[in-house]
Amino acid sequence: SLFFPLKIPKLPIFPYSILFFPQIPVFCPVFPGQPLVDEWLERYRRDREGAFLELLNFTVRSCGCRGVVTPQMFRELQNSEIIRRLTETFQENSPDYPLSRRSPPWRRFRAGFSELLAALVRRARHRELRDGFLLDSWLAFLTGLADSQLRPLRHTGTLAALKLMSALVEVALGVGQQQELCQRQLQAEEAKEPERRGTERLEALQERHRELQEQQEELELLMNGIFKGVFVHRYRDVVPEIRGICMEELGLWVRKFPGSFLTDSHLKYLGWTLHDKHGEVRLRCVRALRGIYGIPEMAPNLELFTERFKPRLVAMAQDKEPEVALEALKLLTELDR
Repeated sequence: SLFFPLKIPKLPIFPYSILFFPQIPVFCPVFPGQPLVDEWLERYRRDREGAFLELLNFTVRSCGCRGVVTPQMFRELQNSEIIRRLTETFQENSPDYPLSRRSPPWRRFRAGFSELLAALVRRARHRELRDGFLLDSWLAFLTGLADSQLRPLRHTGTLAALKLMSALVEVALGVGQQQELCQRQLQAEEAKEPERRGTERLEALQERHRELQEQQEELELLMNGIFKGVFVHRYRDVVPEIRGICMEELGLWVRKFPGSFLTDSHLKYLGWTLHDKHGEVRLRCVRALRGIYGIPEMAPNLELFTERFKPRLVAMAQDKEPEVALEALKLLTELDR
């Protein structure tokens, strides 16, 4: 496991410290690999509330927050009130918090934090993802954090929610592939002569197809909730880093799951952000577009976007930031091939 220094006060020993903060108050750990997540999921299956509090407090600590969500708070208070109390533990709206730090250990912390969230979604069985509690409750809390006036809470909540979204996109992609396979098998079975059909196999395939369709619809609802509840509000946040995260993740969603995200209603956010006043955000936006345009199969769906925003890309070839100008030139070169 990896441990990085994080100055935090001594806290009462809650069960969550065993998993995510075994050396309170000295270290903030980020564990690589899957064993930790698997252990947590086993605890979640035995003690849903206790394990979920571990997850909430891991998120809270990752904000650099000194507060703790206690079992009593969780049972009796709405998310808005919990977050208000957490906000009171900050001395000021400090620009110094874990995700804002740029030294190599803290960059690794950010990478580990993001990977932990993705691993949790990947390793969770469908019964956890679909139990109506884990993702629903966690995303509701993250959405509240992402709406906070305090930058540390807002930044961390946004990153966590969007990384969860990216992990859900991967899950949805897998479910979609299973659907296609099941559909082909179902069609092949239905095409057989009546006397050669296996009734039990046909019914099993039909049931499996229905289950996969339900899973896909539930995932779409979750992703739509994150997009509307977090992304749409944060892509124009006052903090450039938050805007940049939004563009990076949106580019990933479009590339990975074009069936849902390669639409003008999603691409327009990338187009609008080409005008961002901050060079780093413009850079991330152009890079996201290069990744999308680099997939030939997507070209037919990009014609309207290209027609609308190519003049801006041409202007960006003379951007005051050399790196942005270079990326814009590369994209224009690819467009003209």
